[in-house]
Amino acid sequence: MIKNPNYTTEQMIQTLELLRRDYSFAGYIHVKAIPSTDNEILARLGYLADRISVNIELRCTT
Repeated sequence: MIKNPNYTTEQMIQTLELLRRDYSFAGYIHVKAIPSTDNEILARLGYLADRISVNIELRCTT
């Protein structure tokens, strides 16, 4: 992650916009959402991607 979740997701959005708009890429794009990203930013990411997933990792304390 670069700086924080919102900044990193904005960078991903810029990349997807470049692919979709400048290169007319209409293929399948699957992105990983970053926990703690603002909902508005995630919505923008979802508009550009075909699928979004989120990894949930828990620390074991045994």
